[in-house]
Amino acid sequence: MKSGPFIKAVAAAYRLDAQTVTLFARSLKEAGHMTSGARGVNAPHMMPGDLAALTIALLATEKPTKAVEMFEAVAGMQLVGEGHHGAVKSQLPDKDHTFLDLLTYLCDPKNKLDSKFPFQIEVTGAANATLKRPDLAVMYWNRSEAERLQSFWDNAPAEWDEGNADALAAEFDTSPMSAFGMVTTREISSTTLLNLRRFVFLDLPQEG
Repeated sequence: MKSGPFIKAVAAAYRLDAQTVTLFARSLKEAGHMTSGARGVNAPHMMPGDLAALTIALLATEKPTKAVEMFEAVAGMQLVGEGHHGAVKSQLPDKDHTFLDLLTYLCDPKNKLDSKFPFQIEVTGAANATLKRPDLAVMYWNRSEAERLQSFWDNAPAEWDEGNADALAAEFDTSPMSAFGMVTTREISSTTLLNLRRFVFLDLPQEG
């Protein structure tokens, strides 16, 4: 499916304003995160990676002007520790895969999504992204930022005073991983994604 109908389909499936989704897609294309090219009959078809990128941006922010910034903050998130890898390793063997890798896998119609076991895909600002079922949650976050905060904590002075405590609190509160303040969580269901990918990728191989 080409860009125009693709954007309309995404907007309808996600119950968003089509013009807003168009602005998101335009920003992502200009930044090289979505397929771009000629217009009209020579326009390229959208691919699973395009749906993944647009979905991440729309989950991460409601502001088109922040689309690229928030996409880049969330797309590169990785699993929280190796313990989380057990739930996805049969599909994505590399424990260092990114959230974008995961969404691209989920958006590809050739990969099976069991409609009998639906799950939610949730993004909380730049803090984390989570796949959730009633019996399971798999979280992704910014590993390098987590390591930086851990180092900051490890190097905190042995003797605490008011100034040290304030500095530590400020470091954690202002980190992009912080869930404090007015942080919005957005989510979509695997059912929504399954139905959307079937429709927009009719010309691609479907799950067997």
